[in-house]
Amino acid sequence: MINHPILSPTPSAYSPNKKAKARAEKARDQALWQIASAKYKLHLLGFLIAIILVYFVGFFLASFIGRTSWRMAEGLLFRIPLIRAVYPNIKQVTDFLLAERRFEFSSVVAVQYPRKGVWSLGLRTGKPMKQVQSKVSEELVSVFIPSSPTPVTGYVIQIAKEDVIDLSISLDEALRFTISAGVIKPSEDAKLPLPPVEDT
Repeated sequence: MINHPILSPTPSAYSPNKKAKARAEKARDQALWQIASAKYKLHLLGFLIAIILVYFVGFFLASFIGRTSWRMAEGLLFRIPLIRAVYPNIKQVTDFLLAERRFEFSSVVAVQYPRKGVWSLGLRTGKPMKQVQSKVSEELVSVFIPSSPTPVTGYVIQIAKEDVIDLSISLDEALRFTISAGVIKPSEDAKLPLPPVEDT
């Protein structure tokens, strides 16, 4: 093998300049960071503008002129055939969810649901529908049966008052029991034993 400075040059003679490469990578990283930072600032600015717009729109609608204008806009919406069929239902749901009122449950109860012999934890909500009560001789009550582990969903049943057992536990204890799928039990001194199920 011939080792000659002309015939066998060092690798550095053909390799790129490391400092130039490092500067190029640094410039690229800075450019990418500036682009990402600009996008983040733009999104943040849009979010702040949206909050400000919502605030001022709400402030305007709360005023007398705003309420009058909103009623006029609703009147125009009710004249459009497709929107007229959908808007009242949506408005009823949103009014129920956004209304400034406190929705309270009367008490925590136990009922046999979905069949006799299976006891479910429920929340008494009040009186039944008048049309249902008028068709039944016995007194009825409305009970909400929360689902586990999401108690915000469930079933509403109208059941005879005599078939409902009031439990001396708080709403928080009932919700903890439901969310934990029965793992977190109410305090022992607050429990009431369920009566035996009669054979039919």
